[in-house]
Amino acid sequence: MLCLDAFHVVAWATEALDTVRREMATQLRAGGQHDEAAALKGSRWALLKNPPKLTVDQRTTLAGIAKANGGLCRAYLLKEQLREIFACRDLTAARALLAGWISWARRSRLPGVVRLAKTIKKYPL
Repeated sequence: MLCLDAFHVVAWATEALDTVRREMATQLRAGGQHDEAAALKGSRWALLKNPPKLTVDQRTTLAGIAKANGGLCRAYLLKEQLREIFACRDLTAARALLAGWISWARRSRLPGVVRLAKTIKKYPL
């Protein structure tokens, strides 16, 4: 029987988030928005770090992403929500939260996040 551990699932979520960030930067560059693409490229560490460890500048970067880039912000929130689900100690509540997360992720229309939700769904809760 396979078991999903929190570290690896959150690592998958981080990879999915980084994929979304790279795809959006590529789209911006293709559309001639090179400054915006460079800003997304520079946002990598702000998106990947745990929220309590963010610097003031990284928090500002996240606020800018939330304002200007809804898809990337959604991917970031999905990653952080998944991290919090694994911190939940009530197994019944965690299963319910994970089922809700999978539903949200599948509706996100973000290819990397949708793939992650399908991967997690393969394994029994």
